[in-house]
Amino acid sequence: MKISKPELHILIAEDSPITASQIEQAIRSGLETNYLLSLSIVHTAKEAIERVSREHTYNLAILDYMLPDSNGLDIAKAIAREKPDLPVIMCTTKSQSSFKDQIPQVVKCWVMKPLNADRLCEVIDIILEDQGFPHPEVS
Repeated sequence: MKISKPELHILIAEDSPITASQIEQAIRSGLETNYLLSLSIVHTAKEAIERVSREHTYNLAILDYMLPDSNGLDIAKAIAREKPDLPVIMCTTKSQSSFKDQIPQVVKCWVMKPLNADRLCEVIDIILEDQGFPHPEVS
């Protein structure tokens, strides 16, 4: 029996190397059995926007709300202009209700820090399913 795994490209924008590593480990441990993962980690809003503009292979973006040069909402708005079908997960310690009028449609979920690895992977699976992303195929 052979499992054909779809490629999943995720952009992670997180300025804390420790948190970025935690996100990467959570995704790898929770999703690696179902997907061929390609994770890109950047540490500034500028890098995130440049990556989305340059590389049109991302299936999902995970953004920290507070980055050194901007905030996650500004990145999400730039993503919405550049690639409106790219879903975004916003990670923060701040409540979503304080931003409800400013959240672009590309933001599909608001995940609170500290991150729960199982919850993050569950949210990713739900978003991918909603987007019609292919499931692994058994042959």
